[in-house]
Amino acid sequence: MTQSMSLSLEERQEIADYYNASELKIQKLSRKRTDYFTSYVGKDSKGNQTDQGDIHLEIQEHIALCQKNKVKNCGILAPWGHGKTEQLIFWVLHQIGKDPNLRIQYICNTDDNATACVNSVKRYIENDREYHYVFPHIKPAKGQDWGSHKTYRDWE
Repeated sequence: MTQSMSLSLEERQEIADYYNASELKIQKLSRKRTDYFTSYVGKDSKGNQTDQGDIHLEIQEHIALCQKNKVKNCGILAPWGHGKTEQLIFWVLHQIGKDPNLRIQYICNTDDNATACVNSVKRYIENDREYHYVFPHIKPAKGQDWGSHKTYRDWE
């Protein structure tokens, strides 16, 4: 069981300052923290930048705390349609950017849902300008099976 992770006033101010920061500062902060990364890279289905709500910041904080404390099973419980899947997609994208040798497996209730998650990660790695600004070294592997069930990136 983990402790409650409400954001302090200072942390909320830091996030507000982030939105007014220079591109270089945003790049540095986005490499460091998944919540900043998600705010900078995240887009809705129309390609517009999204704003994270308090619930999304709490999800990212919870995942970070689980990771820091090496919690083996980190659960997120929220109603349907509250952005859990999207937050995990951005967490995966951030983790790949930080550790390109990482292997991640999506396990969902259906193959179609897992495929949708993999495809979302794939689209960001292939096409997203902000993602490449934060993690320019991540590129899809040439000549590999870059499909909806597997993705590969160039090994350095």
